[in-house]
Amino acid sequence: MIPENRPPTHPGEMLLEEFLRPLGMTQAEAARRMEIPRQALVTDHAADARNTHRRL
Repeated sequence: MIPENRPPTHPGEMLLEEFLRPLGMTQAEAARRMEIPRQALVTDHAADARNTHRRL
């Protein structure tokens, strides 16, 4: 079910909170391991997601 009382969670925030932080991995390391450019990760907006979270 999609919540209607808040904006959808950004994919970058999900990747950051659910995988990168628990694994202690940086965006650069994740991209290197997946053999993709860092810019291809959806975490480019992770900083925006963190800033939004802090304002809540």
